[in-house]
Amino acid sequence: MDAANGVKARRILFSLGEPSGDLLAALDRFERAIVECDDPSVIETRRLNCLAVLDRLAAAHELLG
Repeated sequence: MDAANGVKARRILFSLGEPSGDLLAALDRFERAIVECDDPSVIETRRLNCLAVLDRLAAAHELLG
């Protein structure tokens, strides 16, 4: 995983409409952990946070139908 993947993810999100602030913040923390060469456990935690935000967004979308 590298910062280029984060940039690609942002482009996809923006192409789908306006992404949530929570997701953008989570992606920013994830990218920063990668760029700053944080410990792999920190990077994994940030990645899981991004996935958790995506799960919440998906669940909210399903509820709205």
